[in-house]
Amino acid sequence: MGTRPSKNLAWFITVANAAMTEVKAPGIFDFADDLDRFPVAQRDTAELLSSTPFYLKEKPGETLKLNECACAIRGVLLSIARAAKAGVKQHGAIPFESTAFSAHHAVEFTEAGTLRVVPSDQWDAIWYTYFLDALRDVDAGRIRECEICGNVYWAVRRDKMFCSDGCRVKQWSKKNPQRWNEIQLGHETRRAAKEAKHG
Repeated sequence: MGTRPSKNLAWFITVANAAMTEVKAPGIFDFADDLDRFPVAQRDTAELLSSTPFYLKEKPGETLKLNECACAIRGVLLSIARAAKAGVKQHGAIPFESTAFSAHHAVEFTEAGTLRVVPSDQWDAIWYTYFLDALRDVDAGRIRECEICGNVYWAVRRDKMFCSDGCRVKQWSKKNPQRWNEIQLGHETRRAAKEAKHG
């Protein structure tokens, strides 16, 4: 039987997957309320967050600043996933690849393979405090990086190797190209027969 992540951790995974591009946030005197005046890369980045609470439709400049936060969350989750995959489950800190918060906090594996957040005496943004709370006592081996699309996902089952059925099928088709072509040919043949019958 599988296990689900907390609602907060699931939310942060969604945010992390929306933050696929790291772009420079606008300066304080830039056109913070007019998305059309931003360069295309910044507009596209803001739109990637549109399905998350980090998207502020009327304040695209703030959305881009939150994108930097989302990229930091993604960096932490990927570091956890990669460390767990590499077998770094001994007691000790997880090496962060790139996060603005590694100097403030550390996330460690416990002997049981769960995550422990080392407290900090420095103030953090409220969303980051929630993120750290969502990581506490989580089974690190369930936070994974999809080998096909690069998304972070929660492995409900221990044998779940991909974030979605689509990615699982892509991997299978790469490993079994002849069988995949046979299946696709069968679909095309049935589709053509159906169209001929009704056409």
